Amino acid sequence: LIIDPSRYYSLMSLLAAGKVEAFEERLQELLEHSTSFHQTGGKLAELFYSGFMLGLLSTLSSTDVIASGMGRADAVLIPKVAHGDQALIIEYKVSQDVEGLAAMAAAGLAQIAAKGYGAQVRAHGHVKKLLQVCMVFVASKSL
Repeated sequence: LIIDPSRYYSLMSLLAAGKVEAFEERLQELLEHSTSFHQTGGKLAELFYSGFMLGLLSTLSSTDVIASGMGRADAVLIPKVAHGDQALIIEYKVSQDVEGLAAMAAAGLAQIAAKGYGAQVRAHGHVKKLLQVCMVFVASKSL
């Protein structure tokens, strides 16, 4: 696996631009080639994915302010002034099976609304649009 930082930036730029389907395809390919059960399985799977995504999101730090944790959504991207008007709220969930993906995604989006994660974004006057995403990862199973 060749590590090319520009590939990570282009991957995360898809998400920041709201191109969720293209982002999902490329992320899945990256995860299939770079992770194993020992990293993504078990009780700490959500912690792994949160750290993994924070590392990828950091590639956008020149154009976006990145916030996470401490009573907020798992990740919030707020474009810096002159770098766009769409903010992004991301909640991470882990499902034990593929059948649980839709329910977990719905729960994550409901959590964003119920906990008012969008409030911190609305304080930035240049932000006109808000994309809310729940990323559900399937915990790997041991072979």
